[in-house]
Amino acid sequence: MEHVPEQAAQPADSQDRQDRHASPDTTRGTTAEPTPSTAPGTTADPTPVPAQATEPADTRDTPLGATALLRLGGMPGAAWTAGAAEHLFEGAARHADTAERLAAQARALADRLGAEVVPHPSLASADRGAVLALRRRLHSGTAPGAPDCLLLERSSAVPADLAGQARALLRGAEAAEAALTRLRQEVTAEQQRVAEQAWRTACSSPVMRAFLDSAAPALADDIERRLADGQSWSGKQLRKRAAYLWRIVGRAAVKTTPRGWAGQIAALPVTDGPDDGCPPLLAPGTPLGALAAIAVENVHLLRAGSAPADLRTADPATLLAPTPLHFAEPSAPAPGDPPGQVRCYVVDPREPGRLRQIVLRRTRVLESVLALLADGPRTLGELDRVLPSLSAPPGRPAVAPAVLRGFLQHLHGLGVVQICRAPRQHCSGWVPAETVGATGALPPTPAGGGADAWFLDSYRRLGADAAVPAAAAAR
Repeated sequence: MEHVPEQAAQPADSQDRQDRHASPDTTRGTTAEPTPSTAPGTTADPTPVPAQATEPADTRDTPLGATALLRLGGMPGAAWTAGAAEHLFEGAARHADTAERLAAQARALADRLGAEVVPHPSLASADRGAVLALRRRLHSGTAPGAPDCLLLERSSAVPADLAGQARALLRGAEAAEAALTRLRQEVTAEQQRVAEQAWRTACSSPVMRAFLDSAAPALADDIERRLADGQSWSGKQLRKRAAYLWRIVGRAAVKTTPRGWAGQIAALPVTDGPDDGCPPLLAPGTPLGALAAIAVENVHLLRAGSAPADLRTADPATLLAPTPLHFAEPSAPAPGDPPGQVRCYVVDPREPGRLRQIVLRRTRVLESVLALLADGPRTLGELDRVLPSLSAPPGRPAVAPAVLRGFLQHLHGLGVVQICRAPRQHCSGWVPAETVGATGALPPTPAGGGADAWFLDSYRRLGADAAVPAAAAAR
């Protein structure tokens, strides 16, 4: 039997929630959101409060309540760190240090050539140009080549230790080039490995696949097709897709995601304990339990996808509400001034992906409509009863109901007023984590309507002894 998850029964006030981040070693990234509540098993103090004024206590550093909402990463941190390759970074750093050291040796050798060899009287005229060219290359940080070393070793103007330094610099440069070649080969192999790793994660993790299908619905099928066609992960197209997969893994594992399976919510008690400095929100090794979800229909797509209703013939029970983004300009015009304007930002009924601006004169009938709808939605029947007398000018007869219905239909066509339709809601049952791991199936959610048709909130149960230290919740 489907039921609302227990953790979702008491949503926290969104203005009072404060996110706290932690990264336990073996648990997913979490965020604490303490919610105001009464501690279980306690009762209100019946003692009357004295009437005199008292100095309010400073409660800024005290927990807000006895329950904390934790946001858990849908993917474990190990899925993200599996793409690490510390040895490659260390190899790149070693190569950079070696290249810098060899360049410094080359410049020092160039200085010696200019000071000792170039002015030497024994240097043959035929060799002088080659020595000067070698000195310029050495000043730029380039190691000598084999012919350069032979020239220095053959010339009587070159000291033996200088020629030996040139030969050693050549051997060092050759060794550095060989190490760079091996490093490039390792980087190529690592690119292949991490691409395959990201694809395996996407195929094996239900949370990752669900998140990927919601973020890029056609990407998984496209990768499968390209692999079936024999494309390699080293190719441009699959290389770009592998990079996108890793961004998805990183977002699901270590970044805050408000909705979907990548951001799961768990309710835990806040417990008192010794303040030992900086305790984590969750103890390392806290087991993760059953999953559940609540899906709510996307009211924006529902409104955009439904056939436009004609308010002139609509049911009197139809609920109307103003568009949320509407502003009066000016808000209080002075007597005798022009009536001012009402500026609205509405979704174009003919193009739901487009937001447009509409400016209307603040007429008496428009003011009456917005005033009636200011406190919440009203039915058409209620507007039919109240609007005629409210919108009539002083000393004039009431406006005919048919005329007012036509005016409301005009506002509805512009998007200034909207028909209220309650979105559907689907609550799944709790599914044990072992079942999800064995079957690869997450708790069922409504099908159809596309990836954006439903807003999904996912929930998680943790171990029976799991709790948030009060010191961690207060941070």
